[in-house]
Amino acid sequence: MCLGPPIEPPTEQSRRVVNSLKIMLIVLLILAGMKLLGMNYGWVSDLIGVFLLYQAMATLDFCSTVVFIFYSTMNVVNALMDFGLLWQNEVSLTSANTYAVFVGIVSLIVYVFAIVIAFYAYREFKALAMEMSGGNQSTRQNELSNIPAASNNYHSCENNLFC
Repeated sequence: MCLGPPIEPPTEQSRRVVNSLKIMLIVLLILAGMKLLGMNYGWVSDLIGVFLLYQAMATLDFCSTVVFIFYSTMNVVNALMDFGLLWQNEVSLTSANTYAVFVGIVSLIVYVFAIVIAFYAYREFKALAMEMSGGNQSTRQNELSNIPAASNNYHSCENNLFC
């Protein structure tokens, strides 16, 4: 299911969101390559993020976008911890590995943009799912308001042991 052929987006807005996700997918692949070439760690995490993003994009699934948002937030926290470790050990950014610092800054920027783009995708995919299920919550509430209240169907249970 998660690696099947991509579902064609039904609306123009969903097409724009999917195109944004495709661009972000390529950027995350480039970031994983940068980490693989120069840092030797973190690239597997980026490839898992690419898989999660592809799954969300291909299936138009809002749940997968939420998982990607949480996963990217973990990567942001991890990148911030790397900078915090440098600060804790009183290592200046100029004396540290400049390539690792550069990739860390680029990672933070990419992850923040990825979270924002994934949120827009979540919003669009959730709207598509709600349309396919028959409407949004407010129309459901209007339908439920036409059902008579349960108190009208109440019968006295004074003499009945099983009420």
